[in-house]
Amino acid sequence: TKVKTDGLEDIPVSRLDQALQGRVAGVQIQNTTSEVGQAPQIRVRGMGSVSASDGPLVIIDGFPVEDGLGIVNMNDVESIEVLKDAASAAIYGSRAANGVILVTTKAGSVDKPKYSLKTSWGTKHYYELHPIMTSREYVAMRVNEEKLKGKSEMPTNEFPFSIIENETNWQKEGLRTANIYNVQLGISGGSKGLKYYVSGSYMDDQGIMLDNEFKKMNLRAKIDANLSKRVTFGINLAPTYTYRTNPTTNFIDFY
Repeated sequence: TKVKTDGLEDIPVSRLDQALQGRVAGVQIQNTTSEVGQAPQIRVRGMGSVSASDGPLVIIDGFPVEDGLGIVNMNDVESIEVLKDAASAAIYGSRAANGVILVTTKAGSVDKPKYSLKTSWGTKHYYELHPIMTSREYVAMRVNEEKLKGKSEMPTNEFPFSIIENETNWQKEGLRTANIYNVQLGISGGSKGLKYYVSGSYMDDQGIMLDNEFKKMNLRAKIDANLSKRVTFGINLAPTYTYRTNPTTNFIDFY
């Protein structure tokens, strides 16, 4: 299966695998957590093992990469292919038992230098809150339950309503209007003897929950040079820096 990559870089997500949701027939991609930057669950052939990993083998430019879909900048993707049947994936051996995802990144071409700059900004906001009781409503419900059981002699006009003054909605206090930024810059070109493609990106994805944020910086340099008729030289460099915070970790560290 060959995935159409047109407009892939315009999808407001922080990872390439999240951008592929619903685009590949027979491939299930599900989010297992609401925290930003976390890898979704990918199943090409369903559940194939009880104890071993069921994730597919990810190959970028011919090299197997751990968590490859999370480190690739979506603007650098040239093509994506998914090998689902056993015959096509057999060349990769037992590692391809759960399918193979092949990612080919962009490369330079014999042309004048081309520059590309893409920026995007968006906001996220919760669309609905769970209905919850206030402190007074909750205590009134408990008092009424005790009365129905015939066990309560609690004077509802004095206690415990007199000590309940805080009516804070902690759902709203823990959520926020989050922002997502994305900046991508690319330069490509070359001549008969030298072709180059250099790109960089910065992404900042804030979660709707407080203290949940994911930042990622990518740099890719792809250079191919023909030194002679028999000697070629190539560089494919792709460092990635990620920074993630989540409310669970911050809560534990604080206390």
